[in-house]
Amino acid sequence: MRRAIRLEPPYLVSIVLLTGLALISARLPGFRGQPPSYSVPQLLSHVVYAPGLFGFAWINIVYWSLALELQYYLLIGWSFPLIAHSTVGIRVLTIVLFEILAFLVPSELIVLHWMPLFALGILTFLYRQSMLSVRWYAISIVIATACVLAIFGAEVAVVASATSLLIAFVDLSAPLLLFLGSISYSLYLIHVPIGGRLINAMARYSLGPILTASLTLAAFAACILAAHGFCLSVEKPAKAFAHRVRFARRSQSPTSS
Repeated sequence: MRRAIRLEPPYLVSIVLLTGLALISARLPGFRGQPPSYSVPQLLSHVVYAPGLFGFAWINIVYWSLALELQYYLLIGWSFPLIAHSTVGIRVLTIVLFEILAFLVPSELIVLHWMPLFALGILTFLYRQSMLSVRWYAISIVIATACVLAIFGAEVAVVASATSLLIAFVDLSAPLLLFLGSISYSLYLIHVPIGGRLINAMARYSLGPILTASLTLAAFAACILAAHGFCLSVEKPAKAFAHRVRFARRSQSPTSS
């Protein structure tokens, strides 16, 4: 519930922002291409993260991974007792089962297909929480990387495993990186409607390489600035509201003799 409250409002606001900018852009002089055409069913399917399941296109190309994230949260909620089991073997076997299911579920719309990538993160979490030894972690990472290699190819396997190892063994505290991390979800949501629109506008003109590079950096800076404002005005209030949600703990009934 907290995760949904924290993530859903920024997501919905970003949909409104994207559709508004698209409609405004289509009315500006010099607009090229087809004007946006969003159907009500298409937009409603976004609310439940299901355009792909209903055959609709995502209005923002990056939204597709949020549908998988939602499935992942549900899967982890159900399977966490096994992932965090007191027996190391059960933890590892659970993750191996996830990796096997990835080969049995070819649909990219189902999170199980992507589980070798998620497995790398789960294993790194277990290692960072001292729930896996270096030996178990190393063996498990090799197996997970091999599965990623078989399904997604060498480039994805290298980037994913390198990222996992970096998180596992390197602690970074650079202020710039921490700042980018703090706005990363907002940046993820709006970098296409903001930066992509600026890049598209720039592509209408024949510019030299230096000017193109300069304007690309300016578009990147605009994305960072917009994401920072979006984070302060939308994401942080949603996060604060999510933290106010309280849940009653189930009391343990005394065992009768």
